[in-house]
Amino acid sequence: QNLALFHQNLKNFQPSGGFTRPIYDIARIDFAIEELKYCVEVDIFTLEHYEIIKKVLQMVKNQIIDLDSRENTFGIIHADMQPGNIVLNNDNPCIIDLGFCGFGYYVFDLGSAATIYPGELRQTFLEGYSSKGAFSFEDIKYIEGQIFMDIFITYVMFMKDNERNSWIKTKAPKLCDTLCKDFLEGKEVFYSM
Repeated sequence: QNLALFHQNLKNFQPSGGFTRPIYDIARIDFAIEELKYCVEVDIFTLEHYEIIKKVLQMVKNQIIDLDSRENTFGIIHADMQPGNIVLNNDNPCIIDLGFCGFGYYVFDLGSAATIYPGELRQTFLEGYSSKGAFSFEDIKYIEGQIFMDIFITYVMFMKDNERNSWIKTKAPKLCDTLCKDFLEGKEVFYSM
């Protein structure tokens, strides 16, 4: 519910002329596709896995075109929903740390926030969001796409940091060989991610 209120309260925000924030859009995906070639060059993952990632991100780009044809899908998002950025104040979860906050699709935040919870609690999370904000359970495929976008943008952030990138080498092949392939085949992966 608080995430829905966060999105609603920022819908009418009018930034000043010098206000610049990251934009999580098709251009960001294109940048990630180009940058992730580095992972193949340094053997973080294989060319085959890179091609799977590229196909997934192309599918996400197509989803974004669908989202752009709708109203109220794009605005200011937190863009870093994770346990460390949620604190309790009198049992009320509060969203903190707007370091990555920028412009993107609300389903981006829904995706990263949903992955905080085990699969069996994600339905409850989405019900809470939809009680205060616009969301249809038919749109889970868009959340899935944005989760993949978030994951692969994160790879770009860490791939050149040899002290902090070993997890990519472990996780990328597993992700590509399972959930990415399922996503490309049109299977629902939201509750498994």
